[in-house]
Amino acid sequence: MRVRSLGAALRRHGLALLGYCLLALAFTWPTVAHLQDAITGIVDDRECLWNIWWVSKALSLGVPIFSTPYMFYPTGISLYFHTLDPLNGVLAVPLVMLFGISAAFNIMSMLWFVLAAGGAYLLAYDVTANRPAAFIAGLIYGFSPYMAFHLWAGQITLLSTGLLPLYLLALLVGLRERWPFLLLAAALLTATGLSEWHYLIFAVTITGLVAISESLRLRQARAILAVFAKCAGVGALFLALFSPVLVPMIAEYANKASAQRPITHSVLHSVDLLAFWLPSIYHPLWGDWAQSIFSRLVSINVVAGVATLGYVALALALIGTLREWRRSALFVLMFVVGFLLALGPYLQINGVNSYDTAHPIPMPFVLFRMLPFMEIFRFPSRFVLVAMLALAMLAAIGTDWLTRLPRMIRLPRWGRAGLPALLVALVLFEFWPKPFPIDPTANAADVSPFYRQLAADPSDYAILEVPNLKANAMFYQTIHQKRIFGGRIAREKLHDWRHDRFFGALIDGTPPVKDIGVDESPNAARAALACQGVRYVVFYKQNLDARQSDAIAALQDTLFADVPPTYEDDILRAYQPTATPTGAPFWTPARDWYEPEVSAAGTVFRWLKGDTGTLRVYPCGASEVTLRFNVTPMAQARTLQVRLNGGNTEQFPLAQDRLTSLEIRLTLQPGENRVEFHSAEPPTSPVGDPRLLSLQFSNLSILPR
Repeated sequence: MRVRSLGAALRRHGLALLGYCLLALAFTWPTVAHLQDAITGIVDDRECLWNIWWVSKALSLGVPIFSTPYMFYPTGISLYFHTLDPLNGVLAVPLVMLFGISAAFNIMSMLWFVLAAGGAYLLAYDVTANRPAAFIAGLIYGFSPYMAFHLWAGQITLLSTGLLPLYLLALLVGLRERWPFLLLAAALLTATGLSEWHYLIFAVTITGLVAISESLRLRQARAILAVFAKCAGVGALFLALFSPVLVPMIAEYANKASAQRPITHSVLHSVDLLAFWLPSIYHPLWGDWAQSIFSRLVSINVVAGVATLGYVALALALIGTLREWRRSALFVLMFVVGFLLALGPYLQINGVNSYDTAHPIPMPFVLFRMLPFMEIFRFPSRFVLVAMLALAMLAAIGTDWLTRLPRMIRLPRWGRAGLPALLVALVLFEFWPKPFPIDPTANAADVSPFYRQLAADPSDYAILEVPNLKANAMFYQTIHQKRIFGGRIAREKLHDWRHDRFFGALIDGTPPVKDIGVDESPNAARAALACQGVRYVVFYKQNLDARQSDAIAALQDTLFADVPPTYEDDILRAYQPTATPTGAPFWTPARDWYEPEVSAAGTVFRWLKGDTGTLRVYPCGASEVTLRFNVTPMAQARTLQVRLNGGNTEQFPLAQDRLTSLEIRLTLQPGENRVEFHSAEPPTSPVGDPRLLSLQFSNLSILPR
């Protein structure tokens, strides 16, 4: 009996679902034993925990999910090309409210194993109408080493594999039997895009393969056109549903090269041909031996490349392919495509990628990468998931063929159950992992009690951590709940203020530098921090290299030499940037200036880059101010043009090679103001200096009047 309704299927096959639930609890051990005091994983788990925290936080604040003002403060940062996984975040909201964020992370991790196995079960049952065969398919897909790998890495976003078989099931039923299932397919495709965009690409690839397979099966022009029209309809509905996310993603992709990746990234994250045949590296018996081989197949620090298919699954799939070709054709096509694309752009065998040899061997991924937007794709190895889904279906077909053999049918009921039970035991034995590593959260050794004190303070402010601990800083934020200058996103980006006056050295964790201000004192720096809503500057003590230690010591000695720390323990030292009130706005040169230089007389100066440079100015309570500075033209008499926030332009003639002191009255608006300096004459390059120079500035101040 074939599936006609997903709801009815869930009711009909509840025992299988219960089995998957119990297996998920045992397979992911010790996750359930540390539900609220730790999370499973040791690589990206803290960043993925932050994702769940941020989605829940954004929904509670009523702000957009795909950008955050809580990292990269005060500018914030876009999350469209971050592995945000908003679907997981939204689904986890009630769990966060009931049990806390760590428990929500762990429950969602275990739930995805159940959904992956359950989705593959439903698809396999639709293909075979054989419950034991479908149950085995669910085990192969839902509890594969691919899933174990991403649980080990703490990559909950990549555990959301259960949508792929459900999408394929809805698409096949919609194309072959009941067209309303195409609406469900579009909804599942949208949900896939909101969980993991790699899997969205896989779903689109599978759609194309289904269209090809159905065309070969039907062989009639009208029927083939109908198949492509239905697939196009699914795509059109998906685009309509996903457009609020897709449109800004495309705009960001077009304007920011950070979303794109060179082909070398894909080479690095390809599957070695031997990895497909390697036993599970997580097995308690042979895992260490397999790991010793696997470590030779991948580059150091690469979190990818696990491609274990499983010998039981391969044997069953081979039987299904040879004995049931008509039912197997689509899944053989899927397996071949997933297998070949997972190998990446150039063939790699035994740790040697042909890309790095005199005779590179190109693979189909080279062509795949030429498709629109595929420059963002850097993990060909994840195409293993497509191969695993196909392998699970082929194994189900093979199991179904074995259980329908006449000699099997003639056995008594308990005898007929023996073969499926044996196959279940063999699959579980081959894939079963040793206990996974956990990362404590409730009593994490690297979390200072200071952050729990901050969590008790409901005020909204920022902290500046030196150095930026990236994923750890994101984890700490889930505890203290304050805005931070640090953090990271999947398409890693540097902070926009990393070169700014006062802030740049703190953000980059480098020694302080003098800029072109009249007042570059520690008091002025602390006033600037306070002006930008920074309540605490935190200096970490642990896990620092020599460069970081020296830079942190220099920053503390310069900025806070006369200020006692507000809090100190073995982990960190925190200062409040209190300062004698100056009432002066905070200003900083933007990125269109050259770096500060020092004259022979000891004066700090900057050149504009080319003919234009901008000051960013923040009132700090002062709106009526006076701008003072010294300016010297390069090589000739020039006209300086000054404009505030795109308004009227003031002009000042400057004599050749003569320093001129100027004073301009400004009325600042709340928030950021932009003062633009422009040379009416084009810049020139001095002898021996390739830079284009026009105006040199020094001794700049902006004071209230």
